[in-house]
Amino acid sequence: MSRVKLFQGLHFWLKGREYTIKQRLTDGSFQICDVVTENVSCISQTDLIQLFFKDELKFENLQATTKANKKDYCGADFTQIPLDLKQEALRREQYTLAVLEKNDSRRTKEFLCPIIEETSQKINDSHPPSYITLYRWLKGYEYSGKDIRSLVPNYRGRGDYRPKLQAEVNEIVEKAVKKIYLTPFRASVDAVYDEVVASLEQENKFREEIGLEKLKIPHRTTIYRSISKLEPYEKTKARYGSKNVYCKPRIYASNSSFRKSRD
Repeated sequence: MSRVKLFQGLHFWLKGREYTIKQRLTDGSFQICDVVTENVSCISQTDLIQLFFKDELKFENLQATTKANKKDYCGADFTQIPLDLKQEALRREQYTLAVLEKNDSRRTKEFLCPIIEETSQKINDSHPPSYITLYRWLKGYEYSGKDIRSLVPNYRGRGDYRPKLQAEVNEIVEKAVKKIYLTPFRASVDAVYDEVVASLEQENKFREEIGLEKLKIPHRTTIYRSISKLEPYEKTKARYGSKNVYCKPRIYASNSSFRKSRD
């Protein structure tokens, strides 16, 4: 038996297209949005239930999502993180601090390898990181404002071999959305995509110089999907101003669940 609760932000697939629930309307129906085209439409709860029972509608794996969130320590109190993960984060910090103490912007193999060897001997580490791994730790550490929680191992993706957006690419996409889309100029998604491509080309030139693999340019639908996950209230406020925002969309979920039995 599977149980699905309908709520704002829930993703589902219907006839090969991905949708997200924007809000529940006063008549009990749901306002949904096509993730790619951003077209908004309405569908009744009865229709959703019927489509679900006919196996024509598929929901995202909520159980897996819930379990994954429990292992996300980015916003956690560091003292409450499990001891083994905390020790690993402290080990990684030893390497990142050793690089930053040099006060040198170079991140080449020739520059990082001696630091790795020196640090591994200093802390008696039998499994030192590669220079590429250390480079990634440094980027995350600096981007987070030197927050040690950025070095806590993230095991959420292990065992899932579906293609994922590289962390560096995701960072560039987020910056482009804030810079181009979330402004009163109301730029299009295409403009955001152009900014992402330009930023990635610049980043790849730098990576090529230091011998790192180039980052892959995401598909245009990735930008649509990223924007669709934005909070509707904040998106409207950024693009149209606070005067045009009367209230945040209300979430109705108490009576919006149903069960499906499987024999």
